[in-house]
Amino acid sequence: MTKKNSISNPQAKQINSKKWVWGVLVMAAGIFFVWFFSKGAHFGQANPEGEGAKGNSNPRLVKQPGSLLSKKSDGAKVVEGEQPPGSRFDFTFDSVTVGGKKRSLLSTGRDAKYVPDSDAPSGRDLWIQDETGHERLVDSSVYRAKFSPDGSKIAYTTTEATMRIEDLQGNKVAEVQGAYEPNWKPDGSSVIFSKVPPGLPNNSPGAFQLATVDPATGKVETLTDGKFDDGRPVFDPSGKSILFVSGGRSGLASFWMIKAPGEQPVQITNVGETGVNEKFVPTPYSPKNFWSTGSPWFVYDVQRDGNKQIWGLHLDADGTPTEAIQLAEGLYPRPGAAPNTFAYENTDGKIVESNLPQ
Repeated sequence: MTKKNSISNPQAKQINSKKWVWGVLVMAAGIFFVWFFSKGAHFGQANPEGEGAKGNSNPRLVKQPGSLLSKKSDGAKVVEGEQPPGSRFDFTFDSVTVGGKKRSLLSTGRDAKYVPDSDAPSGRDLWIQDETGHERLVDSSVYRAKFSPDGSKIAYTTTEATMRIEDLQGNKVAEVQGAYEPNWKPDGSSVIFSKVPPGLPNNSPGAFQLATVDPATGKVETLTDGKFDDGRPVFDPSGKSILFVSGGRSGLASFWMIKAPGEQPVQITNVGETGVNEKFVPTPYSPKNFWSTGSPWFVYDVQRDGNKQIWGLHLDADGTPTEAIQLAEGLYPRPGAAPNTFAYENTDGKIVESNLPQ
C-alpha cells in the first residue's frame, strides 16, 4: 500500500508556529481596525482648541427626520467679509462694536509651532485693532481669543495652555494655567473654559473639566469632575445655563447642559443613541459659534468627509432642544447684520448672509 507523503514533526511544528504567529497578527489588526474606526463616534483630539477637535467626532453627517427639519435656509445673499480686501489679516478671532465703532481680534496667519508629538499646526498670532485702526500684537501663539460683552477686556488662550484676561492696553487682569476655550458670561462677570484636571499634561490630557474664573478676583471654580472630555463650553443667553460637548459621558459626541449652578450635567442630544443614525445631531467643528439674538438658536459649523455645513440647535426656555437643522453649506458662522440672521463662508469661499428659521 502506498503511503501519502507526510510532513515530519519538526516541519509540522514550524508551520504550525508560523500559522499561530500570522493568526495573532491578523487578530491584532482586526482589533486595531475596530478600535480605530470606533473612535470616529467618540470625542477627543490632541489639540483641544483646533478646528475639528472637540465635537468633530461624528462619523458621517445626516439630516434630521420628522420634527427635526432637514431643509436648508434659502435666500442667502453675498455680504462683505470681516476684513476689507487686501488686508494683511487672514483670520478674525472675534469682533465687537462699541459706540457704533468696531474693535477686532485678528491674526496674520499660523505660527511656526506644532502641537507636541504631532505634525498638527499649533496656534496663530493675535493682534488687537481698535476703533481708530491702531494695531497691537497681543501674543505670538494663540488658540482662541474673545472680547468681553462690553468690549473692555479680552480673554485668550495661548498654545502653552495659559489663559490670560487683559484690558485693551494689555494690563493683566487674571491668568489661569491649563486652560482652553474661553467664553464670556453675557454680563461679563465670569469666563467659562475647559480646564486640564490636576495631574494631567497640558497637551493632550485626555480629559477636561469645565470651570469658571472671576476676572475681578481671579477665583477659579470647577463645575465638572474632570473624568470626561467636557469641552466647547458656552453660557446660554440668560447666563444661567451652560451648554457643552462631551463624547466620553455617553460614548457618542453630544450636547450636554448644566441647567443651574450646582446641578449635574444633562444630555440633551442623541439621548439613548449608541451610534450614528438618522436621528444623530452632530457637534461643532470650529470655535465659530454663537447664540442668535432674536430667538434661542445656537448656530455652529460641522465638517466631516468633505462636507461643510452650518447647523442650528433650537432650545426652549428650560433648555430642551426642539429642533436640530442643517441651515446651509459652509463654515465659520457669525451673527448677521439683523436679528434672526447669520453670516458664514459658503463652499465658494464667499461670505453670505441668510435668515434663521422663524
